[in-house]
Amino acid sequence: AQGAPLATRRRTRAASWIAMAPGMPNASSGSRKRERRRILSVDGEHLLLNGERHQVISGSICYFRILPDQWQDRLEKLVALGANAVEVYVPWNMHEPRPGEWDFSGPADLAGFIRLAGGLGLN
Repeated sequence: AQGAPLATRRRTRAASWIAMAPGMPNASSGSRKRERRRILSVDGEHLLLNGERHQVISGSICYFRILPDQWQDRLEKLVALGANAVEVYVPWNMHEPRPGEWDFSGPADLAGFIRLAGGLGLN
């Protein structure tokens, strides 16, 4: 991806980072939690999660527009509406304000948001 346009490289980096996020170390303990392996596949017109039909019911939350201490409340409300997934837009310019300079703290704590969502059963 080195020769790819900058936007493509950033999307690739973001997708790789997000794919790793559920198994990332817990900030407080520094240890890795083992995640149950989930396999998503397609059977005709149906999604299968671990071999069983799965309907994705999601809502979108912009974690960077909400104070981190409000994340759990908003995610719990999403679960109460019947959602089993959360859609997340990642504003890469917030996480990499200048090339090679990274920020994943405070309202930019994407891994913390994803861990919290996962703990509530959201995919």
